[in-house]
Amino acid sequence: MQEETLNFTLSLAEKSVVIDGEGYVLRELDGKERDTYLNDLSARTRIGANGKPAGVKDFVGLHAGLLAKALKKVVGNERQDIDKKAIQSWPASTVSKLFDIAKELSGLGNDEGDAVAWFVKLKPEVQQDIMKEHGGNKDDEAGND
Repeated sequence: MQEETLNFTLSLAEKSVVIDGEGYVLRELDGKERDTYLNDLSARTRIGANGKPAGVKDFVGLHAGLLAKALKKVVGNERQDIDKKAIQSWPASTVSKLFDIAKELSGLGNDEGDAVAWFVKLKPEVQQDIMKEHGGNKDDEAGND
């Protein structure tokens, strides 16, 4: 039986995007950026009285947080960051489509891109560590299920 060879590239995947006639690049996050994004998501997780994830505390800036890392404006030969507040002022349909593509480019499937689903997959002791690190306690949401 012949073993399959896995081939990878260390170049970040990119897609060209045009928004109102302006050039942008939507790019894959590197490992550190992805981890930072997932950490930000974990801080949004609401813990129920049973100590398990029960929802998301706050959706404000959720899509813009990923796009501010992944979407760059092309100006000449430079790529410029885009302010999260500017992204939040764009039409929701545009932001949602860009967000979905950014998740796909960075390997953040539906489960990994969803803070609650990602958090649920963690061991309980890891969940506790994350909650402590972000100033939360699993009992903070008691009675709010």
